[in-house]
This record gives sequence, structure tokens and C-alpha cells, in this order.
Amino acid sequence: MKQDMGLGHALHPDHWGNGYMSDAVDALTHYLFQRYPIEKITAYANLDNIGSQRVLEKCGFQNVGEEDQKSPARGTIDRVYRFERYRT
Repeated sequence: MKQDMGLGHALHPDHWGNGYMSDAVDALTHYLFQRYPIEKITAYANLDNIGSQRVLEKCGFQNVGEEDQKSPARGTIDRVYRFERYRT
């Protein structure tokens, strides 16, 4: 049975702008597609989080629209962009 996976990422602000997260997301995405029989990886970025959006786009994810997402860590419901990347 094929499954989809979700991907989340966070990085301390002291390390923003160095390409670490782009490298990590790209490496993890490649690993997941090689290791597991999945067709799609989904990730989310808050509407105001331009850095996360750029990381996902740089790593081949496509913005497929907006939706509300529950954030248990914050105890809020946030408006987010949904990104998807398919196996190539």
C-alpha cells in the first residue's frame, strides 16, 4: 500500500540564511522517496513565513493553496500554505 508523508521543519533564527534548512529538506525528501513507497510529501508554511515557503519551493515543492491548520504547540488554528512534492 502506498502512502503519503508529511514533512515539518524548524530552525533557530541564529542559523537562518545559511542554506542549512534547504540542504536538510532536500536530503530528507530524496531519502524518503528512495526508502519508502510514497508518491507525495506534504508540507505547510504559515502565510507570513516567507523563509519556509522559499525553502520548500527551492526543494521542489509546489504551493497548492491555502487552508487552516491546527497548531497544537501554539494552541491556535493558523492559515497556512499547503505545499506538495511528488515522486519524479
